[in-house]
Amino acid sequence: MSTAVDQSERAGEKQRLFTVTQYQARKWNHFRNVIIKMECHAGGTNRRAVVTNRPGAMIVPQGVYDDYIQRGESENRNKELKIDLCGGRLSDHRFMANLFRLCLHTLVLNLLIRLRSQLPRPEAAEPGRSVPGLDRESPTVPEGRELHRAQPATWRLRIITAVCRLL
Repeated sequence: MSTAVDQSERAGEKQRLFTVTQYQARKWNHFRNVIIKMECHAGGTNRRAVVTNRPGAMIVPQGVYDDYIQRGESENRNKELKIDLCGGRLSDHRFMANLFRLCLHTLVLNLLIRLRSQLPRPEAAEPGRSVPGLDRESPTVPEGRELHRAQPATWRLRIITAVCRLL
C-alpha cells in the first residue's frame, strides 16, 4: 500500500497495484490464490482481496481481478431485478401471467440501464455544469450525476417527485 501511496503522490493521479499470494484456511484441503488490489486516489486508500482458483491469477492478477469485478456488476443487476423491481414476485398460479410480469420487470430494468448509460459519468461531468431537465433546485451540482449509478428505488422516488411537482 505504501508503494501505491508514493506513486500516487508522485504522479498526482490514482494508482492501482496488484499482488498475489497463496492462502489456506483451516478447512480448505489446499492453498488458493489471493489477489490483493491496493489503490490510492484523492479520496484515500482502498484495499480489496479476491480468493480465486483461476489458473491465470499468478500471471495476470489485474485481469483476473477485473473479471471478478465485472461478474459482481452483473450480479448487482440481477439483485436489482429481483429485489428492487420485484422481479422475483411471480405469485400467480398461471404460467403466462408470471411470464408476462417477469417480461415487464425485465423491460423496466433494461430501460433503467439505458437511461443510466445516457447520463454523464460523475468523473466526466464538469463541476457546476447542469444537465437540462433534472434536479433544478441545486444548480451547483451537475444535474443527473448522482443518478448515473442510482438504485431503482432512487429513480422511482425521483420520477414520483417530478410528477407531483408537475401536478
